[in-house]
Amino acid sequence: MPDYDRYSQEELAKIAKFNIAQDVMSIHILHRDTFDVVFKFTSKMKRVDEDLVEKAIEQAKQLDIIYGESKFATEENFTIIYTEGNYSRLILILRTAEISEFGQKFLPGVLKELVEEFENHYYEILKKWREKQDYKAFKGADEVLDKVIGMKLNLPHQAKYQGFTPESLTEKTVFEAADAITRKLGYFYLGNLIFLTKKYVIDKEGEKQRYNEFAGAGKKGKGKEKKKKGKEKDERKTSEPEALENSTNVQFPPDEDFYIAIFNLRKRGLLQPINVEELDSFSKIQYKR
Repeated sequence: MPDYDRYSQEELAKIAKFNIAQDVMSIHILHRDTFDVVFKFTSKMKRVDEDLVEKAIEQAKQLDIIYGESKFATEENFTIIYTEGNYSRLILILRTAEISEFGQKFLPGVLKELVEEFENHYYEILKKWREKQDYKAFKGADEVLDKVIGMKLNLPHQAKYQGFTPESLTEKTVFEAADAITRKLGYFYLGNLIFLTKKYVIDKEGEKQRYNEFAGAGKKGKGKEKKKKGKEKDERKTSEPEALENSTNVQFPPDEDFYIAIFNLRKRGLLQPINVEELDSFSKIQYKR
């Protein structure tokens, strides 16, 4: 169990948002009085079954729920969360059947923030909805909600240098790894970035160790006696780092530190999402859908 006491409430909220965003299948917002679906977002990378959506919407219409409250339901391998606002009712479908104790603690607050952001932005439209149903007015609502929770976190991303000044060593390392991956492949997925960052650090440390061993061997000079082949082979075997294994004994911070760094970098536009339709033009390798 991670030591969450070492993080501030703001940092814990960022960790929660990062975890939630990666599992988002869809978000639907209904008008609280008419139950019209005024907005819907469906992840391009994680398709949600339409029957499940229809079932969730019907359930939302019948649900007894008060302002600021969140209710959880499990359907097959998915979690459905309902949240009530002043003018709207939000339905969030996550690609997981289990929400951690940490997630359950912070999820209601994140959803309340989502609803408030949406209602504050579209207050006048929602207030007059009974007289005028203007669906076009909600165009761009996904960008409004993206300010709260990075709904595009599960899209392919690439690193973008914009006068980067790291706020922490972890942030600096994550950005350097993301930049290296972007140069090599053209894109990466944020869900894999912690693993890729650790691999980047291990590979760099391995290169440094190999260089030090090579430089040390050169200093010994030609006059020194050569070691026996068997012993030489044994020493070489112990010094070579294994692929994907932390043979360099690098001590990494908790994964939660990486979540915070990734979320901060993305908020500042340093890790930018790529639309799936445009992925082929960014990728350095053939991308097969």
